[in-house]
Amino acid sequence: MDQRVIRGLPREMAVNDIKEDLVSQGIADAVVQQLTSRTTKKPLPLFLVKTKMPEKLAEIQRLAMLTVSFERKKKSSEPSQCYRCQRYGHTQRNCRLAERIAFMLLSSEDESFNLRLPLDSELELEREDIFPNPFEAFK
Repeated sequence: MDQRVIRGLPREMAVNDIKEDLVSQGIADAVVQQLTSRTTKKPLPLFLVKTKMPEKLAEIQRLAMLTVSFERKKKSSEPSQCYRCQRYGHTQRNCRLAERIAFMLLSSEDESFNLRLPLDSELELEREDIFPNPFEAFK
């Protein structure tokens, strides 16, 4: 099934009304969902339509007497990376692994920054050895 996002409808619009309007315009197999914000979990004025007939969606210009546009759903080209353990495939909220410290290195040849994960021997160091306390000089 092809996925398209509908723009131009108010966030208060009922999903059933959109589905009925799509059926009346010849798209009987449409599955409609309202998208929500990741942070606030509030509904957005965007609706996801899954159908096997995306070419018919391109012909539709009005839904519920409103001008709408259909766009392809944008997928992230990169896998999600956890900021806690620096591994891919999950996020910090769902991480159950130990925290890893990332090091920023300055390359002298081209003056670019490279991010690397610490070696196992460096992980054994205390956090104070890697990041010294700036107030220790005032003791």
